[in-house]
Amino acid sequence: MRVLKHGLKACIAILMIFAMLSNVFAQTDGQSQVTIPDTSNQNDATTADDTDTPSPNPEILNPPTLIFEPFSYTTVGQSVVAHIQLFNTDNRPIPNMPVIVEVDGERVRRARTNEDGVADIGLGNEFEVGSYDISVTFIGTEFYNPTSVQQQLVIEPITFTVQTIPPLPDIEFLFDNRVIKSDSEGLVIARVTEVGEYTLEPVIQDEVFIDEYTKAEFLRWSDSVFEPNRTVLLRRDKKVEAGYSVSHIVSQGFVDLEGNPVDDSRITSMTIKTSTGDRHTFTDGQPRWYQATRINRRREGLEATPILYSIEEVMIDGSNVINRYQQRFYIEPNGYWVIELLMYYADIRAFDVLFGFTVGDGVNVEYPSGDVVFFPYEEDNMVHIGPLARGTYKLEPTGVGGMASVTPVALSRYQFVELKVLTTLDIAVGLIAGLVGAFGMLFYGRPYLMFLPIDLLLAINIPKRISERLTWLPQPLRFGALTTGTANINITPLTVGPIMKKTSPSTKIKFVTVPKILLSTDTETYLYELANSCRITHIRSRFNIILMANKKIKTKEIVDETNYSRQSIRRYIRRYRKQGIVGLFNKPVGIEAIPSSTNYLEKLVEAVNTHPKKLGFSFPIWDAQLLSHYMVGQTNIFVEASDLQTYMGFVGWYGTKSNFDETEPVVTLLPTLGYEQYKFE
Repeated sequence: MRVLKHGLKACIAILMIFAMLSNVFAQTDGQSQVTIPDTSNQNDATTADDTDTPSPNPEILNPPTLIFEPFSYTTVGQSVVAHIQLFNTDNRPIPNMPVIVEVDGERVRRARTNEDGVADIGLGNEFEVGSYDISVTFIGTEFYNPTSVQQQLVIEPITFTVQTIPPLPDIEFLFDNRVIKSDSEGLVIARVTEVGEYTLEPVIQDEVFIDEYTKAEFLRWSDSVFEPNRTVLLRRDKKVEAGYSVSHIVSQGFVDLEGNPVDDSRITSMTIKTSTGDRHTFTDGQPRWYQATRINRRREGLEATPILYSIEEVMIDGSNVINRYQQRFYIEPNGYWVIELLMYYADIRAFDVLFGFTVGDGVNVEYPSGDVVFFPYEEDNMVHIGPLARGTYKLEPTGVGGMASVTPVALSRYQFVELKVLTTLDIAVGLIAGLVGAFGMLFYGRPYLMFLPIDLLLAINIPKRISERLTWLPQPLRFGALTTGTANINITPLTVGPIMKKTSPSTKIKFVTVPKILLSTDTETYLYELANSCRITHIRSRFNIILMANKKIKTKEIVDETNYSRQSIRRYIRRYRKQGIVGLFNKPVGIEAIPSSTNYLEKLVEAVNTHPKKLGFSFPIWDAQLLSHYMVGQTNIFVEASDLQTYMGFVGWYGTKSNFDETEPVVTLLPTLGYEQYKFE
């Protein structure tokens, strides 16, 4: 047991000796270990003199390296920290070494380096705005010489920034009871020298006019504060954003589809819808203030989003004249919107349904709103109205004698409207024609019925001597014919020329052949070419009638082949004998009355060969009504659309469409159809 105790003591003594030798070797190698106990904290402040500083050994001089990092940007109220690093000549950290900090020559802190040779010494946050000299001193040891480093500390005032969203110039704010104003970029900068709470509010909290076309209204702050009056706590530099609703004054103008201006007074109402879902309805076209932006909060701050305006409805005469939401606009300072309206023009004429002449003194037009407006005829006996809102209109001619119905017209493009009127003359002609037809059907094949009243009178107590004097009457009408119940009619033989032969009594008249036609070989060949090339069915059939008659084909076979009646076949053969090939065409009605000096036909040909859009019209094809109306403007001569269509069929141009790529021009068709031979009489 004693041996164990003595052995343990010997081991402890050996370990102590080994530790002392290791410490000596470490100091000679420049590695400083803790040899002087120091119970003070590294960051504790002290103002006492250092009386324990050992004197360096001149024989073992080892100058250390002291690094004092410069201070970063520091504002009033921020904590100041001095960052120190201590190394030996081998660039190894020197731990647990005392350093002293002085401010403007006054000792304020004493600390020690850590195991990495670093010391972060806090100097507090009580510095005022200004410049300070900060020095750090390593007091040295018996193995290291003392050293000192100095840096300058600048304390800046706290910067407070207000940014208007969107950027607006000359916006005034009341900050800490003093007025500050934004620059051209919407920035407001203020500086304070003390930490604390400060009041902030816009000087004008309602609407503030930036210029004559722009105004703004405060909405909110960026830090979820919506009241204009507020306080801000400033401990360091700070920036807030002030969101404003910006409005601009905007005016609008209205045009039709051809770009012609439309009077604002015709606008009943206009409805506008915004991208935010709001709707605004106005009853006049005066300039107005419109909100240009709305304020949204994003992760990075406030954002001004432009507002898109869409035209939803423009009412004129009870009809919406735009397509909804197709015309859209953003708000610009002193902006001007050009709004295109779906408005059209119409030409109206009332005419006699049988004879085609213009009747009445004007037209009553009932608008979709229910209003009725009278439009008198102009010099060309037509009513020209427009621009009119798209919709359904009711037209009624006035000043006509007869029957005129109300005609509805759906106006969605240019319209040329012809109103048919059944005049008193038409009614009278119809009654007369009806009576003639009725009596004609009654007396056809029964001519003796026309004398039936006379025969009845003769059968009533007429003396025989008087009856004997009426021998000039036909036998059925003589006295006593009805009483005997016999009425024999004898047909005497007639000489009817080349198309009829003599008939015996009580036999039917028959056609045996058609009049003879002798065609030369050239004429017959020309007719064959016309019949084969003609695109008009009824004209081609008339050519075939002449060709079959020239070959002495019987009338019955011609009737079966062409489906024409016997009378029609005889009529066209007579017309061919009298007028030639032109006699086989339908003579246009109305064209013959046009003086040749007006060049009407030449202008008509020129118009048909020209695309309507090249003349400034919106429709792509001609029809008879449009062509008739256009020729009135070119020659001041009105030709009925039906007459004009007949004439166009006569010269070989038919249908309502003109194909400018495949159809030959009209002027080249005139000689082909024998137009040069036709003379209007």
